[in-house]
Amino acid sequence: MVLTNEEINEIANHLDEIVGNNFHDAMYNIILQRESYDSNDEVSDEDILAIKEQLKRIL
Repeated sequence: MVLTNEEINEIANHLDEIVGNNFHDAMYNIILQRESYDSNDEVSDEDILAIKEQLKRIL
């Protein structure tokens, strides 16, 4: 089977929506495992960009 460009775009958009909807949950599931977790701490923009870059490499 060969997907059309429209199908590829629809799949990619759907995956983007799934990742976007679950990004914070995934991030905090890991962060909450830290012994030194402080609920006042915020994830930096640089860390979020690094996560997204790593995700691009995986995909």
